[in-house]
This record gives sequence, C-alpha cells and structure tokens, in this order.
Amino acid sequence: LIPIMPPPSILICGAGHDALPVSRLAVEMVWDITIVDHRPGFARADRFPDDCRVVVLQPAELHQKLQLKDFDAAVLMTHHLGHDRSYLSQVVETGISYIGLLGPRARRNRLLGEIGANSVHVYGPAGLDIGAEMPESIALAIVAEIHAHLNQRSGVMLTSAGT
Repeated sequence: LIPIMPPPSILICGAGHDALPVSRLAVEMVWDITIVDHRPGFARADRFPDDCRVVVLQPAELHQKLQLKDFDAAVLMTHHLGHDRSYLSQVVETGISYIGLLGPRARRNRLLGEIGANSVHVYGPAGLDIGAEMPESIALAIVAEIHAHLNQRSGVMLTSAGT
C-alpha cells in the first residue's frame, strides 16, 4: 500500500497584491491555504481562489486564532517590519518546517535578532533563485522552494542533479 498523505497546509501572512499569485499557484498544487491580514479590505475571500481560507486578524492574534502547529509552511509577506516581526515571533515557536520571509537577508537577520531567534532557519529571501522580479515569477519561486523543502529536495536543475 502507498500511504496517502494529506495536502500540505500553508499559511500566508499578508494579503497584499503579491499574495494573490502565491495563493493561486498553491491552490493549483492542491495545498490547503490560509491567508491572514489585519486589513479587512485586503483579507477578503472574494480576492482569493475559492479554496483559500481568509482570516482577518491582528498580527499579535495569530497564535490565538489559528492552530499554528497544523501548518507545514508559512510565508511572511506583509512588507511591514513590525507585522513581520510579530508573525515571525509566533511561527518560529511552532516547529513549522518552512518559514519564508520576503526581503533581503539583512532584513531577515535583523528580525531574527530582534526576536532572539538567530538559531532558527528562516528562508529569506524566500524562493528559489530563478531570476524572479514580477509578482507571478516571485510566487513561482516561493511555491517551488516550499515544494522542494517539503519533499526534501534541493531545488537544483535536473540536468545538474545527475538524474
């Protein structure tokens, strides 16, 4: 018998315009998607694919409103240092195996230092290096990195992997 695993459960923190292509690609992967944002105008179910769960909450309420231990991956994409700090401080405590953060390494290192979690591995900048610049290609890079991570793969080109 081949075990049937449940689809990965992905948390997207931030419901801005760049969260739309991430959610669309993740739904295409048949992943369970939850999107959170404190802005009711952005955290609207009608902005996202039907299969997404969209929750309006303040960043500090994340661990109170959601069972964070149930997520396989989290992507922090609020573009707001304080909100990302709040989300990050909560998700690093959960054992979520993939935590992705938008922005440069220096931003990631600063946030990890501010919450006292320098030893936690956070993927930042999130995504594989595919030359992504537009929201859709950035989404592809992020979803591909999550997929590679969850499947314990490196994400290298197959021709380079010797297969």
